[in-house]
Amino acid sequence: MYGLMVPIADVFKSPLKLFELIFMEFLFAIYLVLFLPIILFSKKISWK
Repeated sequence: MYGLMVPIADVFKSPLKLFELIFMEFLFAIYLVLFLPIILFSKKISWK
């Protein structure tokens, strides 16, 4: 992930530190754990 984020941060001229990347990965993991039950058990909408 770090190898992908560093070039993107360079394009946007934004400094990216390793601990920020680790923190963002941690937040993303929490996001997935919280929303997985909602995604799996929500009512499925079918297109007509």
